[in-house]
Amino acid sequence: MSEKAAAKVNLGLRIGARGADGLHQLCFLLCPLAFADELDIEVQSLQGESTDPHQIEFIAQISERLEQHLEACRRGSSEEFLRELNSPKNLAWRAVAELAPKIFESPRKIRVRLNKQIPVQAGLGGGSSDAAAVIRRMLAWGEKKISQSEIAHFARSLGSDVPALLQQTACVVLGTGEELRSLDLLARARISQIFSEYRLLLCKPPFGAS
Repeated sequence: MSEKAAAKVNLGLRIGARGADGLHQLCFLLCPLAFADELDIEVQSLQGESTDPHQIEFIAQISERLEQHLEACRRGSSEEFLRELNSPKNLAWRAVAELAPKIFESPRKIRVRLNKQIPVQAGLGGGSSDAAAVIRRMLAWGEKKISQSEIAHFARSLGSDVPALLQQTACVVLGTGEELRSLDLLARARISQIFSEYRLLLCKPPFGAS
């Protein structure tokens, strides 16, 4: 089953005081874009006994445009980047490994294919959006029901942008990403009008920008 993982832009970012946890209090408007990674996720039952309750097969590939960007940034070879994507360091991998025991009662084989389009270290939320896409799709297959507060807490444990990107719609983000406020119909219509009337040019410099 295919799932889109949209890039995002933050509009009107306000950075507040630093809290006791060392994190700044934030206020910004998060807007998802049509530009997206794509994930294909399959879940199958495991037959017989297994010492590992869940088996994960994670296969990532990068687009030609992203490969050209990596070369221009001199961010190592595309092979090195692919090794990072195909490892437990990847937030999407973490989302699969940590969510599976919470929602499945019996062992599963989970296969994820990631087509990576969104540049890394660009502030576009690519890794967080991939994790959010995994959560959305796996929850649809889950056997155990978990509460919305548990889902929000789990998403927040992966990254501050993940809870907002689960929503797949523009929203106001407060605190360190844990508090979300929905926009009213008029505000959503205005944002849709702006994005339909204007082009958004994304420029990624040859260095990390997030």
